[in-house]
Amino acid sequence: MAGCWFVERGLGVRIEQSGFPPIDVDLETWGFRATPAGGAGEKFGLCRVDALADHLTTLLVERSAPDARLGEAASPSSLELARWWIAREVYGCREKHLSRVNPIVHETLLALRRANTACAEPGLVGERSLYRDARVVSDVLRHRAAAIALAYLESTFWPELAVRRAREHHEGGSTRAGWLRGSAAGLAAVMRNWRALFSPTGASYPALDETLSALPPDVRGDLVCELRNVHLEVAVRNGFCLTVLLLRAAERDPSAEPEVERSHARVLQLASERELRAAVGALLRHPSLRTETAWFPSLRRALRLIAQFPEPHDGSLARLVQRVLDWHAVERG
Repeated sequence: MAGCWFVERGLGVRIEQSGFPPIDVDLETWGFRATPAGGAGEKFGLCRVDALADHLTTLLVERSAPDARLGEAASPSSLELARWWIAREVYGCREKHLSRVNPIVHETLLALRRANTACAEPGLVGERSLYRDARVVSDVLRHRAAAIALAYLESTFWPELAVRRAREHHEGGSTRAGWLRGSAAGLAAVMRNWRALFSPTGASYPALDETLSALPPDVRGDLVCELRNVHLEVAVRNGFCLTVLLLRAAERDPSAEPEVERSHARVLQLASERELRAAVGALLRHPSLRTETAWFPSLRRALRLIAQFPEPHDGSLARLVQRVLDWHAVERG
């Protein structure tokens, strides 16, 4: 892999390698085209940069050591470094030129970054299928919740949806694997009803719609996805209140009785911010949390104490916290 360098050319980059013809990587309207000199070009989506970097790394290694398999021609660390360097150059090319080559994809990527998500770029953003419905694209550009739905569609929402659909159709094996991969057209079709992705029943409802329309900017994107695990009885517009509710959902016990989960969620939803902050303060005084200093991990662990409490509750939040602390004191002996 030694002796490689990059040269900017037009709307792309050229990879030069000592002793070999160059490889051109060109940015096009709907993707990258990687073309070895004298060879056929191969197309990659605008947001499939990692796949393109893998392809180019393999190509460079194989032609510099044609009799060696990938992994024997170079050490794993040098291969990873080469892959990282190629991805860096290709990303740089896209960042520099995408606003001219494909402005709508550029704007969509910016919307995802503003949405405070921590996941990898979804490949669907660079596919034509997404942009065939102008209403979906408009929602992504204007509503943070829609941008979050798109950001986590492939990594979080689609796998669960695909498994559920496969089970409903009694499909398995290669058919289920096909569901899990998902085509660009299939993913784009799901985005047409993106609000339903945040519903435990797969159907949107008024309290959820209101919450998504006024989504507080300080609630993490990955936590917003937890809305699919809780039914809102009222719209929640306060950032701290929604964070508490969704962290409790994230810490749910899959084996817990449904009524336990519903009752805890109901109490948290109906509590005011002042009541929630007082409850969190009481939980943070629990002996197991006194050594934790970071705010978010502390909050998560405090709500885990509630999630571990195995009984339903239909009283006040203050009473629930007291029951939780009493139960943990007995459990600790």
